[in-house]
Amino acid sequence: MPAPLTWTKFSFDDFFDDPAVRSMTNEEVGAYMRLLHAAHRSRKPGVLPDDDQYLSSVCLWTMDQWLGHRVAMAKAWVVRDCEWTQKRMVKEYAAAIAAKSADSRNGSKGAEVRWRGHSQAIADLDLDKEKRRVLDSKSEPAYRQKSRINGLVKDLASHLKS
Repeated sequence: MPAPLTWTKFSFDDFFDDPAVRSMTNEEVGAYMRLLHAAHRSRKPGVLPDDDQYLSSVCLWTMDQWLGHRVAMAKAWVVRDCEWTQKRMVKEYAAAIAAKSADSRNGSKGAEVRWRGHSQAIADLDLDKEKRRVLDSKSEPAYRQKSRINGLVKDLASHLKS
């Protein structure tokens, strides 16, 4: 399984236009954001357990407060099979993971195409060793060191083109 995402796609317009959110109080909207954050970070992204003790603690509410707001909170979720599921989050998370995986694959393919056959030219020049020698040299003025490094970069570029 890919690493969990540390970000999520969020549309303010979609969020505040959602009828469930529009019917919430400001306090409930804040608690809903806490639930969304917990769902995003859960082992099953977009899903929370149907556990009043856990949900009240995520919202930073007492059990009495939670029970007073539970119905309003549940309007924004699909509650069944002992789980609270935020359908859009599940869908967006899956799409983001798929895009991230595709980007990674495409990046690897691009790097392979770009660098195929050039590894020997890079090794032959041993650019890093030469750069260290030039930069460690105290006898040469800085402008000469820079000039030598620029020459090495040009040599590398011409090797890569051939």
